[in-house]
Amino acid sequence: MVRKPAAEAPVEETRRRAIDAAIACLAELGYGQATLQVIAQRAGMSHGPLQYHFRSKPGLMAAVAERLLADRRRSFAPLVAPPAGRAREGSDLLADYLGLAQDYGRTPEFLAAIELLVASRSDPELREAIAEVVGSRRRTQQETFARLLADQMGAEPSRLLAVTDLVTSLAAGFAMNRSVGALSQGREEQAWRLLGDLLGGWSRAPRGRSGKSRAGGRPGEA
Repeated sequence: MVRKPAAEAPVEETRRRAIDAAIACLAELGYGQATLQVIAQRAGMSHGPLQYHFRSKPGLMAAVAERLLADRRRSFAPLVAPPAGRAREGSDLLADYLGLAQDYGRTPEFLAAIELLVASRSDPELREAIAEVVGSRRRTQQETFARLLADQMGAEPSRLLAVTDLVTSLAAGFAMNRSVGALSQGREEQAWRLLGDLLGGWSRAPRGRSGKSRAGGRPGEA
């Protein structure tokens, strides 16, 4: 096994602490108030290391976006790699997915991701820094996830992709409303239950022998 240079561990630790602090500040304070100075204080370090390792606030946020994408993948990993011997019906799999989405939508990481997306609308430098992660790479991750779910459920991949798009958008809306006190926990839970009822049959359009869904369209068409 190749050992890492001794000097590399402190660098990785510094970056981890900075990214952890940035995510917490984004979730608690919002992008505008999450300055490098505030993030440095939260991380228990001076402003210098942040400037050295990330160069700028958009540079730090690009690293944050990378972490958030990895966290999102880990959060939903149990669905695409279930424990051995645990077979699940399609309805159970969909229920598990909605449960994980609901839980992840309440995390600081999800709120931090929303802050980055909203802030990037009016900050060209930030938008350029996170464009690849929140754009093509995030979309590829979501398409892969939807295809794996569809394979397990015997469903049309394009329909599962639409489900994941819908669920992600609703979770973002719930998180934003919750953050300003405009959505109670009871109402949110009721909305998730209703969503599960609505999606139960719609997501499982069976395929005909020709490879087309009986609802119309070819596999993979959006």
